[in-house]
Amino acid sequence: MTKIYRDIAKRLFSVSVMVLFLLPCMVMAATIHVPADQLTIQAGIDAAVAGDTVLVADGTYTGEGNRDIDFKGKAITVQSENGAENCVIDCEDYSVRGFYFHTGETQTSVLKGFTVKNSNVPDSGAITVSSSPTITGCTISGNSGYGINCIYSSSSSPTITGCTISGNGSNGIHASSSPTITGCTISGNGSNGIWAYDSTISGCTISGNADDGIWACSSMISGCTISGNSGHGIQSGPSSSNSTISGCTISGNGSNGIYCTNSSSPWIENCLITGNGHDDLYISGGGIYSYSSSSSPTIINCTISGNTAYNFGGLSLFASGVIKNTIVWGNTPNTSEIDSFASVKYSDIAGYSGGGDGNIDEDPSFVGNGDYRLSANSPCINTGTSSGAPDTDIVGTSRPQGSGFDMGAYEYIPPAVPTVTTTAVSSISNNSVVSGGNVSSAGSASVTSRGVCWSTSANPTTGGSCTSNGSGTGSFTSNLTGLNSETSYHVRAYATNSVGTGYGNDVSFSTCPNCSGGEVNLTNKTFPPNGNCECIGTVSITIGAGVNIPKDATVTFKAPKINVEPGFHAENGSNVTMQQ
Repeated sequence: MTKIYRDIAKRLFSVSVMVLFLLPCMVMAATIHVPADQLTIQAGIDAAVAGDTVLVADGTYTGEGNRDIDFKGKAITVQSENGAENCVIDCEDYSVRGFYFHTGETQTSVLKGFTVKNSNVPDSGAITVSSSPTITGCTISGNSGYGINCIYSSSSSPTITGCTISGNGSNGIHASSSPTITGCTISGNGSNGIWAYDSTISGCTISGNADDGIWACSSMISGCTISGNSGHGIQSGPSSSNSTISGCTISGNGSNGIYCTNSSSPWIENCLITGNGHDDLYISGGGIYSYSSSSSPTIINCTISGNTAYNFGGLSLFASGVIKNTIVWGNTPNTSEIDSFASVKYSDIAGYSGGGDGNIDEDPSFVGNGDYRLSANSPCINTGTSSGAPDTDIVGTSRPQGSGFDMGAYEYIPPAVPTVTTTAVSSISNNSVVSGGNVSSAGSASVTSRGVCWSTSANPTTGGSCTSNGSGTGSFTSNLTGLNSETSYHVRAYATNSVGTGYGNDVSFSTCPNCSGGEVNLTNKTFPPNGNCECIGTVSITIGAGVNIPKDATVTFKAPKINVEPGFHAENGSNVTMQQ
């Protein structure tokens, strides 16, 4: 064997050994079907290895192997085939849980799309967690204890997303650990919607629970709608690390919108707090109540209106705190109690006379009928301060919109028509063209119609010929038909909202000449750029002097006989076809 062949053989041997070595690492993730492959969900989990999926068929699952289900620390996905409404874990009122996570599970341990009901463990949860799994798209309802119980553990931080937690005997979610709770609907539970310590809660709808919407300590709450709970909207518990409440709508709760206990000093920002409380003798501060000298909330860019209490319908603050860019108006009674040590600046508070920079006591002129945005004549527009103010308002509108920051949860948006541009025309023929536009901004209201207008005069409007191409923002395409040949036109894209109509830039073009017939003689004709023109002569076509075909034009000549005379010019980049 020559040296070359020996080297090739060595390399092939090395590659073969490497492939054999890597084969055990190339095992593909498996899908284990329940009950087709394994009779119970627990058996499916027991048979799975990291990366596998246990796929559970539609049905109601009961008995051993289908309750107190344990992931055993495995990085697997256990999911239903067709969602929670079709796959039910029925604990049959036994003292058992549906699922129990307690063996170091991480976010790669995923539970998806199950209903868990009839668990009868009063001091625990239908799903109990002391690790960090992901629980998504589940329905937890009709259980005697907590819906989900997150047990305290230094290594526990579960993720709970898109779940419906309703009608359970105690808290919907009881969180002593550090869960992230996103996009859940939590309603009709026998105690608090969420009892939370060191939790992150966002985008949830929490309503109709028998006690508080949220009891929170050292937690971050954002973008939630908290309404119709029998107790407080949010009760901020004592903490050395205070909670943050931002971008929430807190309305129609039976007691205070926000209640601050001893040593509770939450940061409350961009919140609408309305319709809370009642005139019971023991209710004070229907919007926000802070009764302890050790409690000093910070309230920035909030709107507090329409709340009710026996005393001080808006605010009742017994200690120092910060109130800034906030509207407290239209409560019953329309008064507030604010400690003299509180810092109150650039706010509109009914009946307040305690001093502070930029404060007013004027009707804020809400839009009305439950709409707490500011109307155009509001004294709260441009009269707030930028110091410490959030960059956006409760719905994400950037601040400021005018010459200064506004007071209240909503930044006033001046009336504005949509912003739109016209796209370049294309596919020009002798009687049609393609145009369109892009609506980059809706203005101050939703876009209800959009399209393209055209005319032989500049700057066409919706009073003339127009297409209709749907609504909303973004790009669209319009087909203009019924045009005259060899004619100059103007087009403009348009978009309309309740304020008016915005137009794009004016774009001009010419249609193709009418160049078909029997014996066709063409002289002194310029075809349009970007045109797609066709000339058909049933007998002949003569292309004479002064016929010009510009760059990017496409022209097809079809006739039994085609004559090309001196003076015909086709620019580089044009596309000319002659078919005989």
